[in-house]
Amino acid sequence: MYSGLLRFRPACSSCGLPLTPYDAGDGAAVAGIFIVGTLAIISVIVVDVKYQPPLWVHAVVWPLPVLALAIWVMRVAKAALAAAQWRHRQGEIES
Repeated sequence: MYSGLLRFRPACSSCGLPLTPYDAGDGAAVAGIFIVGTLAIISVIVVDVKYQPPLWVHAVVWPLPVLALAIWVMRVAKAALAAAQWRHRQGEIES
């Protein structure tokens, strides 16, 4: 479904469905902000309260997992939004 990190292929490699009419807009980014932001803040607070590490440990530990989780959530959300558009025929091309 993807040709890059977050870019759809022009068409599905299995069934040939054109994917260009399906646009998730900012929905995937909003999902990433809400889901990953909430999980990251809760995790940071729990680690900070339980272990009380210095600030530099937070700066070293959190960026990579947050980035990886954000990309995964955006890929899943973008695919789900495209599937919902296909299901409800929002992106259907009129002949």
